[in-house]
Amino acid sequence: MKRYIFAAGAAVLAAASCSIDENKLEQPFESGARITLSGQTSIDTKVSIGEKDGETYPLLWATGDVIRISTKGAAAATDETPAPAGTFSNEAAELFGESAGSTSGVFQTTNALNTDEAMDLVITYPGTAVYSEGKLTSSIPVFQTQRSANSSIHVGNYALAYDNDVKLEAGQTEGVTFSLEQKTAFVKVIVSTSEYRAYNLTEVTMYSEGAGLAGNVSVDTETGEMTVTDPSDKVGAKISRPSLFSDAQEVYFTAIPCDLTGKDVYITVRMQNPNGPETVTIPVKVDGGRLEASKLSVIELTGISSSSVEWEWYDPVETRDLVDKWAYGRQNTFFIKVKPSGEGADHLNIDVKARGDISKVKKPKYYGLISPSDYNGRPVIYLPNDVTAYQSKPTNTVNADYTIDVYSNDQSKNVSSWGVVAIYDEDYNILWSFMIWKYLTGDEPQDVAYPNGGIVLMDRILGAKWSYRYAIEKKDGELDPTYAYFQWGRKDPFMWSNSGQEHFNKQLTPAGTTLSDVIANPYMFNAYVNAGGVNSLGDWQTEEHPTDLWGGSVVSAEGGYDESVTGHKTVFDPCPAGYRVPDPKVFAEVRRAGIRWEYDNGSSAQDTQLQENPDLFNEDSPFYSKSQAVIAYPLGNGEYDYWPYAGVHYGDKANWGNRTPSNENYGAVYWSNCMSTNTNSAVSLEYCYSSSTYNARYAGVRAQGFTVRCQKDTENR
Repeated sequence: MKRYIFAAGAAVLAAASCSIDENKLEQPFESGARITLSGQTSIDTKVSIGEKDGETYPLLWATGDVIRISTKGAAAATDETPAPAGTFSNEAAELFGESAGSTSGVFQTTNALNTDEAMDLVITYPGTAVYSEGKLTSSIPVFQTQRSANSSIHVGNYALAYDNDVKLEAGQTEGVTFSLEQKTAFVKVIVSTSEYRAYNLTEVTMYSEGAGLAGNVSVDTETGEMTVTDPSDKVGAKISRPSLFSDAQEVYFTAIPCDLTGKDVYITVRMQNPNGPETVTIPVKVDGGRLEASKLSVIELTGISSSSVEWEWYDPVETRDLVDKWAYGRQNTFFIKVKPSGEGADHLNIDVKARGDISKVKKPKYYGLISPSDYNGRPVIYLPNDVTAYQSKPTNTVNADYTIDVYSNDQSKNVSSWGVVAIYDEDYNILWSFMIWKYLTGDEPQDVAYPNGGIVLMDRILGAKWSYRYAIEKKDGELDPTYAYFQWGRKDPFMWSNSGQEHFNKQLTPAGTTLSDVIANPYMFNAYVNAGGVNSLGDWQTEEHPTDLWGGSVVSAEGGYDESVTGHKTVFDPCPAGYRVPDPKVFAEVRRAGIRWEYDNGSSAQDTQLQENPDLFNEDSPFYSKSQAVIAYPLGNGEYDYWPYAGVHYGDKANWGNRTPSNENYGAVYWSNCMSTNTNSAVSLEYCYSSSTYNARYAGVRAQGFTVRCQKDTENR
């Protein structure tokens, strides 16, 4: 006969709280406040904080709430090493339905638990936490999920509590009582606004530099000592079902206890325009206080508006997807006109205000050239005060309105295709960089509309010296191979090293490399090791591997493309305003209807392959005389769009970077915005002379250097 343990306990959050007036963060200092019962096993747990009653808030249980039961001191059981007979390891006990909505609850174990001897137990919470040999480990994430405005039903998912002194007598199956010691702090932020009452509240976060508000936590259940690893200086909640901001809304989150007294503390409120892609991010500074275990801090922010932002160099409005990150300026690539000889310079005035995650941005002070030219030392751009080359400490300062000025040489200078400008903080650290891409007078960028799929593309590869139209009309079929190459998800093109024009700056990706590191070193191409080492995943970073940097989704690696996949423009998208990195469905259409127009490149083995496939030849191609192979996509009426063989850099060695081995005549790989289900690889379009068919592939790991063909952004961002 099975026997079950019935455990009962009170569930009151005896957390003293105070209402925060004038946006001040304060905490009471009295001791002894605690949650006396908590428990859950998954993100479905529905513990919530009820209305304040005197100086306490009730903790209300709901159907599905679960605690965990372990024998005191026992090691965590695994499939290979199960718990010894008569002992328990992280066993689940679920709340009885009759206890739902109450501050007290009765729990029943999922499995039949028996003991013939008296035993000391440890009751732990939440169920995602793991108890083993006196240690309780869990994670308090930076971004927590709140179901809707004013709902605290999620807070139990991120708390951490235990009772290390629970007695179970031999054969006992009911009447086990316990009181959990709560180790986490709770925060409620009440936000109101008139200016943005027609927007949806989507997220609220707290940030204080060096505070350690979230992270991986481990508690010694004997001493109560908490250890935090990988701490984050911010924490908050995203609302999964946002609603209009017509009334004040409440956001709840769990945090690691800490003392913020005397520190700068910011509450960031993020809102979304329901009628468009506009995101508004408002950081508000509040006074620091204490976040104490088992206590609830209440922070009230009234009248949130654009004037709440204290920095002139911060823009709260962004139309691209921030992907929970940060940016400077409205785009990453800017077109600049190169005029005929003798007509002088064209001028760009570029907004460089910060937006997004305030924990990652600083005031821009200087700006300088990272690379005035992409190839062969033919500068396309220069800066005020006749700055024509890289400076380790730039001399130009950002304008008072937080813009910078960039100028182009005219055609008398025999300019190349693009250059890169960076902004710096007061200590000359690079904050962000921008690609400045030329077009010639009379060769203004145009759109190419495909007859199928609603596809509209730019008429040239990103970084190209001119369009295919100009190549046909003015250059006798020459598509100059000075394209830009990108690692997947990065906004910056490869730049030639300052030591010479034969190699890129390059290194094997160091251990611990983050997104912040590569943004601060836009000129560095991070190679990878194919097997083993610090970067066997083939990425240009080793600490983070986000899949949404270019606004696509994760698609299946089998069965071809999901042609319903569409992306959106992000703050890391390298395409100019009005365009974005293409969807995989673009490649599917090119594969369906494109025609290979190749040429005899001089190799006997290749000659044989091509001669055996006469359909690969087309001597009527406008690029044939210049030995430029292309995929020709028929637009109708005898017109074509062209995808040139643009080369590729495979990036799997620290000692490579020379342009010649890519040999743009032999093949090409183009990036899409989507990752595959093998998330260290991205969807790409590949073709080369050595195969009889071209294909889409998923083997393009992120550290490889491919080209980009920009697609029209329907939101015109």
